[in-house]
Amino acid sequence: MSVPQEPATILIIDDSPANVRLLQAYLRPTGYHVEAVSDPTAALETALRVRPDLILLDVVMPMMDGYSICRALRAHEETRLVAVVLVTVLNAPEARIAGLEAGADDFLSRPIDRVELLARVRSLVRLRRLVQAQREHDRQRAALEKTLAIEHVRWEEEARRKAFYRDVICAVTGGKLHLVERDELAEAAGPAETVTEGAVRDGNDLGPARESIACAAAEAGIAPTRANDLVLCAGEALTNALRYAGGATVQVRRAAAALQVWVVDHGRGIDSRELPRATLMRGYSSRKPSLGHGFTLMLELLDRVCLATDSEGTTIVLEMRLQPPSLDEELDALLGN
Repeated sequence: MSVPQEPATILIIDDSPANVRLLQAYLRPTGYHVEAVSDPTAALETALRVRPDLILLDVVMPMMDGYSICRALRAHEETRLVAVVLVTVLNAPEARIAGLEAGADDFLSRPIDRVELLARVRSLVRLRRLVQAQREHDRQRAALEKTLAIEHVRWEEEARRKAFYRDVICAVTGGKLHLVERDELAEAAGPAETVTEGAVRDGNDLGPARESIACAAAEAGIAPTRANDLVLCAGEALTNALRYAGGATVQVRRAAAALQVWVVDHGRGIDSRELPRATLMRGYSSRKPSLGHGFTLMLELLDRVCLATDSEGTTIVLEMRLQPPSLDEELDALLGN
């Protein structure tokens, strides 16, 4: 459905009151809004104020002729695209050439024929509005392209910031903590087979979940002390998920050289901008949700932690090697090799 348009505005610039009345009598009954100015020196000022769709401009006037006014209109940014029709008794080719060179769009010869006047006005107004519509379309497209370019720059800056955060976090934790995107988590954690899976919905589920992790650690041959460390860290992660997300799912997965505990919740996630600060403070933060004391334990006791957090929730992968890492392996992790 097309939007109704406002009546076109026609500006008459003519020093003869009789000529103005005649043009008004022809134009107004057809619905045009008609303005007039008789002082040629005030023509540009009036055009800027009225903002017409079309100007009917007399050529022969004292002080300033129609050609000079037309050139002034074309020179101004606000009026350079307004349709201008020169109205003249001068029919010589030289007069029309002068008008075209001044920037006129069309000509009307006196005496004026009403049908010809209305046809030319209708055609030029339609063209003017098509040009305006195209310019508005181009303006909106340019604005959209600018917005998209700005968003692309912001996206790239965000990607660089996240990459920097990842490097900082990995470095300050001795290569233990890996911050990844959700769709990168499986690749970052590496291939593994699910051993057990369950849900923790309230405090009563914590005990069975710990027992399941302890059994899996024992079956994998992890030393009792290290297995207890894994159970302790998993319990802290599950308690945090209960507190801030109302529960979580927990999986125990067996990799080639390690046991992993996946804790997945659907809470509001942790603001990634807080992670470097909280990590440098070894898990403590005055803002909520804090990474907390349990996070400090994870960084101290586990061999590796992978963390993916966003508005859809948080997934943390706690990894304990089946055999303690050698000194060379710890050095490689510290150096990021």
